[in-house]
Amino acid sequence: MSRWGITGAPVPSNLPYADPINRAAIALDFPPLFAYAIACRESIIGEMNGKWNAATVVSGDNGHGLFQLTSWWPDDWQDPYTNAYCAIKDWLLQDVPTWLRQYGMTGDALIKCVAASFNAGLGAALAAHSAGNVDACTSEDYGAGVVSIFHNLVAKGAP
Repeated sequence: MSRWGITGAPVPSNLPYADPINRAAIALDFPPLFAYAIACRESIIGEMNGKWNAATVVSGDNGHGLFQLTSWWPDDWQDPYTNAYCAIKDWLLQDVPTWLRQYGMTGDALIKCVAASFNAGLGAALAAHSAGNVDACTSEDYGAGVVSIFHNLVAKGAP
C-alpha cells in the first residue's frame, strides 16, 4: 500500500521509536517511513550516536523532542507518540496539499519538499523551490537528507 507514490510500509519494529511513530502515522494515514525519516534527521540519529535522548532533547533553537517542535509543542511533548502525532498532524500533513496539488509532487520529490517545509517553513521552501532549489533555504540540504534516510529505511530497514 502506498500514498502519494510513497510506500506505506511500517517502520521496522527493531528501530528506536518505531512503535509510537508507526501508531501516529497510521492514525493520521501518513506514510510511517516518511515520518520516521524526518524524526531521524531531527533527533533519532543523534540518540543512536550517543548524543542525547531523542524524546527529551531540547535543542539550542528550542526544538522539543523527537521531531524538534519549535513553533509550539504540547505539554506532554516528551511523549514520543504525542510528539510524532503533532508533527504529522500540524506540520507534515498541512504542507502535503500544497506540494501535491499545486506542484504535482509525488514520491521522492514530495518527501523532499515537505521535509524542506518542515525545516524552513512552507513560505521559505516555496520561495526556494521557485528559485530552483527547495533545499537552498534549509539546514544542510535537509530535504535531500530526509530522502536519503527514507531510501535507507526502505532498502536496509535502518537509517
